[in-house]
Amino acid sequence: MANRDSSLLDPITCSIKDARSCILEFHSSLGVELMGWAASLLEKNMRPLYEDGWGWDGDVKRGELQSPKARFILSSLQHADCQPKPNGFIHYRFVSDERRPVLYVFEIQIDSSSQGLGVGRHLMNAAEKTAKAAGMSFVLLTVFKHNAEALKFYKKLGYSLDSKASADGDCFQELCKQV
Repeated sequence: MANRDSSLLDPITCSIKDARSCILEFHSSLGVELMGWAASLLEKNMRPLYEDGWGWDGDVKRGELQSPKARFILSSLQHADCQPKPNGFIHYRFVSDERRPVLYVFEIQIDSSSQGLGVGRHLMNAAEKTAKAAGMSFVLLTVFKHNAEALKFYKKLGYSLDSKASADGDCFQELCKQV
């Protein structure tokens, strides 16, 4: 069972492109089953991109997901005849560095069957509202330079290169959006 974070927003129901709806829930941690699902989805979606850049280390990624500082927005598809089924998530943290306090999106992962339906847009909107509710002025994220689809997605949502980035790497760049 996941720990719902009562200090965050109530669940949000969103309409997606295929006329179904998804439910967004805010969690301070994920239970064993959901954590396994999230780690599996992360590896399925990201391992090929990491192998083209830094190299994949599943233990490091699972450790990031299990950090006590990790927070989650979980998306689940609402089906009329059964329990909602998870189809995506954002892993984020509230980070304060020498530059400014931000909501830092560590991961946004959407199951391939739900990509292109608007789930990612709803998750990012929820992250932005969470940042604003927590008194943060910016949402920050890192994206691989060779991930053209992700770059297009973030730019469409209003993200741009972070002018205060400490340094962009050979493989990645930091994007931000003021909220």
